Amino acid sequence: MKRTILVGLAWAIITAGTAAAEAITGQADVIDGNTIRVADESIRLLEIDAPELDQVCVSRDDIVVDGKVVVPAGSAYRCGEVAKRYLGEWIEAKTVTCIAEGKDTEGYWLAHCTIDQFDVGLGMVMQGMAVADRDCQCYGIRGAEQFARKNRRGIWLSD
Repeated sequence: MKRTILVGLAWAIITAGTAAAEAITGQADVIDGNTIRVADESIRLLEIDAPELDQVCVSRDDIVVDGKVVVPAGSAYRCGEVAKRYLGEWIEAKTVTCIAEGKDTEGYWLAHCTIDQFDVGLGMVMQGMAVADRDCQCYGIRGAEQFARKNRRGIWLSD
């Protein structure tokens, strides 16, 4: 009997303050390369960090889109705007499902978001549009960042 009570008490202590993750689903509007708005909720993608909207990068090589040079080598460009545009084109008219794990100090939900079960943050990092957050223990995202860097994708054209 004592053991049952102690196990129950231990479980209550372990789970105290942990709320069930909240699901937010719908079409998204893009705020920046790692922030979206779904169902009137502002959401930051967990484990990634995209360039700020006004952040400037310098391309080491030509940036080519559809066979046309859009940024010549050595030119400055707003890499935060590029990340925002990439995310917007990717998620446009698609259903995004976010599993929120809490809110940050600014009131934004912190969430992992998916489209057709593919992690949006992972995709942004894999395409070089964001990096792994410096504090995350996210080995999949870190592997995607190494892949993007090695293959000189997105912001890694400036590296």
